[in-house]
Amino acid sequence: MKLHRHLSAVMAALVLTGIS
Repeated sequence: MKLHRHLSAVMAALVLTGIS
């Protein structure tokens, strides 16, 4: 399943946007 990997990418993006 690639869903978990996709969620990780989304979460990483949210974290980056939150820090910026």
